[in-house]
Amino acid sequence: MSLTEKLLMPKKLMIAGLVMIATLTLCIGLQYYFEIQTVKLVKTVFYYLVLDYIWASIRREFFPDRS
Repeated sequence: MSLTEKLLMPKKLMIAGLVMIATLTLCIGLQYYFEIQTVKLVKTVFYYLVLDYIWASIRREFFPDRS
């Protein structure tokens, strides 16, 4: 498996996209109906997904024997 194929794992990206869509939908609803500021929640979820993806890519590349 090449480095490009490892970085573009479609299943991981699909799950991250669905989580972000669900988060944005929830936050839009909360902000619209209850006037709660949800920018921090969206940033937190986004940063978590990006850092998790980066860590998984590094772990796959440099530590292939670990699961």
